[in-house]
Amino acid sequence: MQAVLWAALAAATVACPLNVEQADPGAEQARQALAAAPLRPGLALAFADRLLASGAVDQAQACAQRVIAAWPDAVRARLMLARVALARGQSERARALLEPIAATGPRVAADEARRLLGPTAAAPPPGRWGGRLALGGYHDSRAAALDPERRGQIVDDDPLPVADDPAAWRLALAGEAAWTRADPDGVVRLRGGLDRTLHIAEAADPGRLDHTSLWLDGHREHRLGADRLGYGGELRGTLAGRLGDPHHLGLGLVGWWRRAGPSGGPWARVRLFGFAFAETDDGASPAELWSEAAVGGTWKAGLFSVDGRLGGQWVGPGDRSYAGIAADVRPGISGALGGVYLLGGFGWRRAVVGDAIAPRVGAGGRLELGGRAALAVDGIWQQARRTDVEGARIDRIVVGSTLEVWF
Repeated sequence: MQAVLWAALAAATVACPLNVEQADPGAEQARQALAAAPLRPGLALAFADRLLASGAVDQAQACAQRVIAAWPDAVRARLMLARVALARGQSERARALLEPIAATGPRVAADEARRLLGPTAAAPPPGRWGGRLALGGYHDSRAAALDPERRGQIVDDDPLPVADDPAAWRLALAGEAAWTRADPDGVVRLRGGLDRTLHIAEAADPGRLDHTSLWLDGHREHRLGADRLGYGGELRGTLAGRLGDPHHLGLGLVGWWRRAGPSGGPWARVRLFGFAFAETDDGASPAELWSEAAVGGTWKAGLFSVDGRLGGQWVGPGDRSYAGIAADVRPGISGALGGVYLLGGFGWRRAVVGDAIAPRVGAGGRLELGGRAALAVDGIWQQARRTDVEGARIDRIVVGSTLEVWF
């Protein structure tokens, strides 16, 4: 972090010489290419490389910092800043920039970082432990219980939520522990956690709205150049109610692909879960499959970003099965202190007894608290609306805040 701040201060006094003709032919050719397309980060870094080779260290740093200013997570720009630090003999600054890239960066960049670090970086870093604690408080205008008779949100031949679900204040507690190990081929991550909710509501039995979940998951992600290919398994057990009666046990598989880059990138994900539910009053122990396929992406330009997602679900089999699709878009602005975002989404669900559509709109903000904590505030309006019955709709508004701490 100190190396990045030092680089930013230096770049404030020396500019990338975009309009200064260069004596070196290679540097001049790179300068002209950048002048013709000044928003292309690759051209700025190519110019910085030629400047560094010709001994113009300050100017090379300024060109690399030009890229960092627009794309704060640009790995190649950080490699250039490390090379600048090495050219000045500032080994500690270079190491601070190179070690994170060597541990978790794209394969080509990680190999280059290890080469610049020297023999001490040859061994992969050991696994490390970490964790997260979160405390949230929310007001839910239509809080729902985990009722086995309402799986799939279909009750009394209606695909909408129950109309008389009570408004409630919800306290949410969550904690997790994680073990992560990065190597030249990718990352292995094992996690376990606990989620617990408590509700306060004007209802005969507000405790029925509570639930407790214990979960474990293990994921492996491989680096394939700029691409990431991952897979893993998840196990979750959930208790319903204040006292915690067994509700369901879920076992799932997940696979994904994503493309990492300074400007974000696309991703795709497939998930399949099997759920075994607790025995009902009539002695049955139902089971259910839940499947999802989704594609999306993140696109960044300076402080601005846009997240998009399109996905489809199928839950079944049986009379309560359904299939649906949903799409969301989330534009936002973020920086070192946090960010804000807007959310818009739309869904459609086809069930045995009818169809429903579900629009939603939301907004939120996040304040970073010293790198180890963050405070988030968000709210969302959701609606479920029958398409074949006029006026049949249910609205829901959830607003609140969450404090997260990492260690």
